[in-house]
Amino acid sequence: MSNLNQLFQVGEAGLSEDSTTPLYLQIIQIISDSISSGRLKEHDKLPTEPELMELFHVSRVTLRAAMRELVDNGVLVRRQGIGTFVNTSTYFMSVNNCAGFTASCKKAGKEPRTQLLSIELIIPDRTLARFFKIEEAEKILFIKRLRYIDDQPVIMEYNYFSKQLFSLMNEDTQRLETSIYQLLSDSYHFTTLQGKFEFNTCLPTKEEQSLLNVSKNTPLLLTSDWHYTSPNHEPLFLSKQVSNGEFINFYFDININLSN
Repeated sequence: MSNLNQLFQVGEAGLSEDSTTPLYLQIIQIISDSISSGRLKEHDKLPTEPELMELFHVSRVTLRAAMRELVDNGVLVRRQGIGTFVNTSTYFMSVNNCAGFTASCKKAGKEPRTQLLSIELIIPDRTLARFFKIEEAEKILFIKRLRYIDDQPVIMEYNYFSKQLFSLMNEDTQRLETSIYQLLSDSYHFTTLQGKFEFNTCLPTKEEQSLLNVSKNTPLLLTSDWHYTSPNHEPLFLSKQVSNGEFINFYFDININLSN
């Protein structure tokens, strides 16, 4: 048997023409069984439409009817221009919880991982220079990271650091693949930070398309976290995160007082 026949447990003859179950329902059951058995896992990409048509020996109309129902039921998810994937449960992260990405994932039973992509000195733009209270010609430290949840890339992160953190970040690049909050706590003995959070949406760059496995028209969530020392409110670092909302969403916890 071919790899696809083994994956979906389908014989060379395709589906059963003698069954009273319609062909599109047989396809739904076969794909669902492949997922529940673990042969297909979260994030796995399904074969192309022609490959599935050949595997099941069905028409495009029949296959699309099955795939449409699986997508509508949340079993599969389509990513425009990329393909169809086994859906995954979205991870929800509270904005009120400032423990950081790594600590929040571990608390939720998820496995976080961080890949350091680059570290360099750059000339800041006017917004960054104003934030750090420096001249525009004065360089700052720029660190780019890719962050994963259970080996799924979900966030591109762009970090900009003040001069006081130059030596720390350059001397401890290995720890930049873990938690920056933990690094600040361990090496600089920060116990609290002040912050300001901004939210927006954006379309991915070509690099983000490739690393996050999204199409050029996929809307992404852009968060900007401005961090200050506490209590003197000196600028420390800015973190911009571009998140794939298919896998991670942020929410606020609020209290509403109805007594006034």
